[in-house]
Amino acid sequence: MPSIQDLVPIYQDMVSFLSVQADGYGLISLSKELNISSFPSIVFFRGGVEVDRISKQKQGVVEALVRKLAIHLTAEDTIAHAKRRHRERIEKALARGEAPPVEEQEEVERGQLDWTWDPDHMGETMRIEADGMLAIMREEEDDDNAASWEYCSSETGTNWKPFLKETMDQIEKAYRSGDLYKRMYLDTTEVEIEVHEVQIGSYELKGFNGYLYKTGRHYYVRRKGNRLPVPN
Repeated sequence: MPSIQDLVPIYQDMVSFLSVQADGYGLISLSKELNISSFPSIVFFRGGVEVDRISKQKQGVVEALVRKLAIHLTAEDTIAHAKRRHRERIEKALARGEAPPVEEQEEVERGQLDWTWDPDHMGETMRIEADGMLAIMREEEDDDNAASWEYCSSETGTNWKPFLKETMDQIEKAYRSGDLYKRMYLDTTEVEIEVHEVQIGSYELKGFNGYLYKTGRHYYVRRKGNRLPVPN
């Protein structure tokens, strides 16, 4: 039995597919607005107005989707989508300073499925902006497993400062060996670290508390870097 994604190239000329992780960061309000209460839910829109939906159905979702599409799609949808694609190509060409493409020469793009970004699992090179999310190209590092241990007075603050390299090496060694979790505590010449409530992200590990000797104050501590398997 085909999946929903397998249907995309079949119906690409007539309908646009958009996949949304409705329980993701920043999308809870959208779920409430669309009255999404179960997964998967498929909502059909025409001209921005909901015309049908599939929800609370665990089995036969693909078959139900095909039946709904057969009910709502018309020959005019193919023409409308062709015009939309051609208009988008013209806009992109003009933005690049190129001559607009001739409609007869355009090639139909198939199998394209639009996806929303999930900020909960975005990497270090992603950040949220007003118009969406931005991917940043960064230079490759010599060590893909390189990491930085940092401290800040606020867990949600932006003024994170790195520890001394010697200290970071010592913490990272304890982290990779699993000793940091086993002992729940690590003492270095610069900072005394305690494991509190660890929160694991794609590129960030939080949930550590640190007492910095040079200031005599407690700070939040985090690890920035690729996730690595840690021995139990």
